[in-house]
Amino acid sequence: MPNLLINEKSPFLQRHCEDPVNWMTWSDEAFQFAQMSEKFIYLSIGNSSSRWCGSMQKECFQDTETAQLMNSTCVCILVDSEERPDIAGFFSDACQIQNKGSGIPLNVFLTPDGEPFFAATWLPKRSTPSVPGLVDILPRTKWLWVTQRDNVYRSAKSLTDELKKHAVPAEGGIPGSFQAKAAFKELSNEFDNTWGGFISAGTQKKISAPRLIFLLDFAERFKNPTAFEMVEKTLQKIWLGGIHDHIGGGFFDSAADERWIIPSFSKNLTDQALLLYTAALMRVTRSGLSPIRAHIENGSGLDSTLAQDTANYMLSSLITPESVFYSSMETINESHYLWTEDELRSIIPPNDYAVFGQAFSVMGGGNFRHEITGLKTGLNVLYMNEDIKAVADRYYTKPEILEGRISEIRKFLLEIRAKRADLKLNDQVILSSNGLAVAALAFAGKVFENKDWILAAERALLFCQKTFPDPKGNWRRCYREKTANVDVQFIDLAYLIWGAIEVHLATNAISTSKKDIWFKFAESLTAKAEELFASREKHSGGFFATDGTDKRIIQRKLCADDSIPGENAVAVRTFSMLAKILEEPTEKEIDSPNSETLVKERLEKSKKYRNTAKEIAANFVRPATNAPHSFTFLLGSSLKI
Repeated sequence: MPNLLINEKSPFLQRHCEDPVNWMTWSDEAFQFAQMSEKFIYLSIGNSSSRWCGSMQKECFQDTETAQLMNSTCVCILVDSEERPDIAGFFSDACQIQNKGSGIPLNVFLTPDGEPFFAATWLPKRSTPSVPGLVDILPRTKWLWVTQRDNVYRSAKSLTDELKKHAVPAEGGIPGSFQAKAAFKELSNEFDNTWGGFISAGTQKKISAPRLIFLLDFAERFKNPTAFEMVEKTLQKIWLGGIHDHIGGGFFDSAADERWIIPSFSKNLTDQALLLYTAALMRVTRSGLSPIRAHIENGSGLDSTLAQDTANYMLSSLITPESVFYSSMETINESHYLWTEDELRSIIPPNDYAVFGQAFSVMGGGNFRHEITGLKTGLNVLYMNEDIKAVADRYYTKPEILEGRISEIRKFLLEIRAKRADLKLNDQVILSSNGLAVAALAFAGKVFENKDWILAAERALLFCQKTFPDPKGNWRRCYREKTANVDVQFIDLAYLIWGAIEVHLATNAISTSKKDIWFKFAESLTAKAEELFASREKHSGGFFATDGTDKRIIQRKLCADDSIPGENAVAVRTFSMLAKILEEPTEKEIDSPNSETLVKERLEKSKKYRNTAKEIAANFVRPATNAPHSFTFLLGSSLKI
């Protein structure tokens, strides 16, 4: 029988509606039930695009033995991190404090009042030498809950008090060159000079687009070619690696190895958008550092090629019939993207196979190893050890001829791959993700002079403008099945403001008929953000993540980088952009009889926006000084104030 998730809109929650676990949603009813039954709460936080969430569902939540233990021991709550990033972020911080690390899926034990006392990431059913199993943890936790409940409550209060300390940073000076140079030094130390990207404690490698954007901001501000080259090498290596889908286009969200070969097999809208933005910013930065090289490369450089690939993927595979963007493309079976050598030989003509197999590292026994066991699977993930030019030189042909041959093979393989029923589209539309997609498409469209991208950005923005507010003007953050739901959070408005500003700049660059339409929309969004989320404390800038309606989640101001930039860091950039736009009066204002008054009002408003940007940045100067590599987007944005 379906559980209580059967009526939820979230595709992630719906996927769990037939689990034998008695799942409940994050609600007053769930907490009241826990209090009445005197049980602790087991909270699981995940999302559709995480393969480890799928792994845990299969191993634990669909397993009758585990489900019965869960149902008898605790009250079980399931949360979609895409719907409720505030919940995911809050308990991720708890996990970070306890374990010096966090991630998705996230498993947290709470008191019936909602205070956490234990947090962990992915858990198997049974314990391994390195990871405790859920069926082992639950009986121990129940024993503690029954026999030492006072200690559990003390532990929960201690952890909650620690979370409160981190919730609202103290204001200080504005981050500047000192913090930016410290961040550059830290990133330089973490940078993988051989394969690009950044070396972390684990084996997983993420693209870390906020860091790449910071390096480009740093390169532009300090005319530092090394910072630019770090970005260039990273993009070169991910372009060649298995993290890039060489057949269908687009990029997976992470790789399990330093060489970017073994991908996660999940493609998120936010990763595509950030890479598109990074590629466009790379072109702008290259022009500033080396105008001659930028002129020679024109539309043939890596930045242009990567941007074209990524934008094409977004506009072909993630776009909805309403012209906005789906959240992600999920992989039910990773073999969707993998090939045996025999299969490729049977598909590709012999004369072409030799070159294709060499170019994409195809091996008879397979090149793809299982992520956990390390054993060969007999399958191949397509990746390149060298670029097309190097392969063409080896076969004594021209790169454009080789690229043409490979392009035809790609089309054929894509047709065959499309018949494999192994993909699942996460058809949820998230406002913040779409704001980012709009910003990236508009900015890249302006940089690479692609009107189609700009128009796509404008259509998506128009849909968001019309669909996400309800008739009373209350904004929502999720849209699915013709319905917008879930209360808006600051991250949604922050990213949508960014998108509106970039569309304003891009459309004004190609047409004079839309002057200030999207700029005025951006200003209306800033007013809404200030109404709902601005700090009311004296001498305290920045925006809270939520409006504080959910009292179980401590109000927090978020600015640190994750896979995407923190919302307050984005706000610093957008308020600075608004200020800069207002510094230049329009022709209409200049020609007006009241020109002096209009220009004065415009400059006063510009000053207000710039001061707001400074106040936001000042709120995070201390954490940014203590851990500059975690606040790179803020530091890059602060350089532009």
